[in-house]
Parts: sequence; C-alpha cells; structure tokens
Amino acid sequence: MIIEIFANLCMSMVSFMKGDPTEEKIERNIKELQAREWFRELYTQNERFIQTNENIRHIIGTVKVEKVFQSERKEERLKGDIIEALAGQPV
Repeated sequence: MIIEIFANLCMSMVSFMKGDPTEEKIERNIKELQAREWFRELYTQNERFIQTNENIRHIIGTVKVEKVFQSERKEERLKGDIIEALAGQPV
C-alpha cells in the first residue's frame, strides 16, 4: 500500500517534470514498438485496453523507443512495466 502510494507520487512528479506525452508521440511509439514481437503479441491481445488506458498510454508515450531498443535491460524493463499495467486491467 505505501509502496503504491510512493510509486504514484513519483510517477506524478515525473509527469509534471516531463509533461504529458502527446497523442502523436504515443501513436508513433506504438508503431515503433510493434517492430518487437513481444509488443505485437501484447498489442494484439490487448489492443482496446492499450488504446484507452491512460496509464499504459503514458508509459508508452514517455519512453524513448530508440534508446530502449539499444539496451536489452531497458527493453525488458519497459516490457515488464507494460505487462504489470496490463495485469491491473479489469476483466
């Protein structure tokens, strides 16, 4: 519970400092991420949720895809963040 509150607070601070991603950036990042099989699979299974959930769209919109693709560790972290956000979706 405390960890979730802290995580939300940190995310809010980062959002404030970076600003919210634009729809254009989110859509561009989705297209770039679809070059990866793991993302295509997640997107195919969860397209509606990814298109409507603000948290996932924020995660996708704030990432610098070209830098993520340069680091296996960063890519795994992004994948984990997206999977974790998808796990919280209503059934």
